[in-house]
Amino acid sequence: MRWKLSPIPKMLRIFLFLCLASRLPAIEIAGSDILQEPLKDIEKLPGAPKASFNGSMPARRALMEDRASIGIFFLRENEEDPKPSPGNFFNRYLLANAAAALIVHKENQLTQVNL
Repeated sequence: MRWKLSPIPKMLRIFLFLCLASRLPAIEIAGSDILQEPLKDIEKLPGAPKASFNGSMPARRALMEDRASIGIFFLRENEEDPKPSPGNFFNRYLLANAAAALIVHKENQLTQVNL
């Protein structure tokens, strides 16, 4: 059975393009493995960030260990966000009718996401 994610990858591609266009320094993206196929070409873009879509749990660990700047997850209803390391906090942005959440490190310069 294949997942149909037609609106979600389009929105994520737009968001990632905006990140690249603003040239945020040293961005590393980690996310759910379900995004690996739709976003497989993201690292081919000029100035592209390092991206790994190895699954939600590895992405959560990368965020908590400060190895990733942005995490893209598909969260279940009432599922908790990853807990940041001491002294840090995360901002959460809901995408696609709350089906996906974008979690960024506090050092990230994004103040809002418009799609």
